[in-house]
Amino acid sequence: MTATRSSRFIVLLAASALFASAQDDTSDRKRAISNNLASALSDTMPKYNPPPPEPEEKDDGVDEDMMLKPKNGIVRLPRVVVEGTRPPIFTERQVYTDKGLNEIATKRYFADASQALNKFNVPFLSMSQADLAMMMWEEDERLRMLDDLNGRSDQAALFGDEATSKEIREMTRDALTRSDYLPDASALHRETATALPRKSNP
Repeated sequence: MTATRSSRFIVLLAASALFASAQDDTSDRKRAISNNLASALSDTMPKYNPPPPEPEEKDDGVDEDMMLKPKNGIVRLPRVVVEGTRPPIFTERQVYTDKGLNEIATKRYFADASQALNKFNVPFLSMSQADLAMMMWEEDERLRMLDDLNGRSDQAALFGDEATSKEIREMTRDALTRSDYLPDASALHRETATALPRKSNP
């Protein structure tokens, strides 16, 4: 028992000696390079620039929990800003060929039964169903363009651009308004007035 205790005591003394040697001051140790060389090397090294702080997200006042589960049952989507130009909107005349337009107009303005009954026509005496459908399609297209240009003219006048509004209306009148085949009432009145004998004032 005595020998065992003495051996344990020796092991403890050796462990404490090793721990004390590890805790010795290392300030007296010599450096591998001189202080001047170390300072010169530190000056040539790139300095550390910390990254810029991340911008703080602005609170849009919308609670995500309330957005997903609102009380009134209406889901509120987050605000999205869309930038860029709108894609062009092509018309039927720009997309389809003449044959395709004839087929679209015939299906649009005539039912299947009417197409079957008027499938044949006498040349030079009656108009074909495709020609009649194209006339109806062109009339609807004229009215659509007329309505669109009138809306643009109204918008220009609403924003105070009277010159542009007047120019659009003149272009619309020259291009899309039908010409009258008979003289208007004022012209008839003038012609009638010149043809009739004038009454002399008493």
